[in-house]
Amino acid sequence: MITAAIKENEIVNGYIGRLMTLNLSSNKADFLADLKTHLKDENLNSSVISLISHVSNKSVLEILRNNTIVPYRRAATQNKAFDAHEFLNPNVSDASCFRTIRPGMVLCEDCIHADLEEFDFPYWKTFHQLPGVDWCPIHNTPLRIVKKKYHDIAYETPPNAIINKSALICEYDEAPPAPNEATYRYIQLVSFFLKIRTPVKARDIVNKIGAKAREKHNINTNRVYHFQRKTLADVAKSSCKYSWLKRLVPRIDYPDQYGWIGAIDNSTRVIASAESFALALALLFDSTEEAIDFMIKDLNINAEL
Repeated sequence: MITAAIKENEIVNGYIGRLMTLNLSSNKADFLADLKTHLKDENLNSSVISLISHVSNKSVLEILRNNTIVPYRRAATQNKAFDAHEFLNPNVSDASCFRTIRPGMVLCEDCIHADLEEFDFPYWKTFHQLPGVDWCPIHNTPLRIVKKKYHDIAYETPPNAIINKSALICEYDEAPPAPNEATYRYIQLVSFFLKIRTPVKARDIVNKIGAKAREKHNINTNRVYHFQRKTLADVAKSSCKYSWLKRLVPRIDYPDQYGWIGAIDNSTRVIASAESFALALALLFDSTEEAIDFMIKDLNINAEL
């Protein structure tokens, strides 16, 4: 059995695929069974995350923090689901750590070239798999997506070997965002969310974000009285390119009877999701650094800087 170290920002799904490639295995279930036999540890439970922990010589917690999108998903957690140790249970981990959100597997041509030059092999990046990340956080080049109809083979295939089955996420003539644009800040912020080390209570986010929206931009945070002042969604429409915003918030053109777009405006009053949290920060602050400083000082977010 050939093993290899997991890369710091390598999504765990792709790491399994890379091990399969090294061992010339085409069946994931058979490969994991062979891996467990190879490890020969009677105390090893049946969870996949435990197998990966052993073969990579990293703790389950390290893998969940560094090689899954779990930290992103927990960047805005409803109070009833707030549990700092929830994902340390292997049974929960297997159901959670391999989950992705996008409608396919995302890759970057420039990252592939850089990986081949540095490591002689490319690997699937965790930060490319986050909603709204349509340009690479490192290269600011357009990302490509392998549709989910190839789900069974995508992560089990090196990115350079499946790129011919991918398509651009953004429109062909869509320019990448400039560093002073809200879209650019959003991409940098959701990537930063992967460094968050403890869950963040969504109610705390809503209270502080709502106050900042009212104070800094006179934004309305009351759904019923929308017509008296602009909402955060109004700011998003005027600050972000429509094509990108439409991909992030498909119902951007369908506000409710009060003109309220819940996927954006709820982050100032009701409940925040990770993407609405990041978008609010990108719209309310003039730089990524300023937004991160607010998160750490005002929201007491524990993150690995």
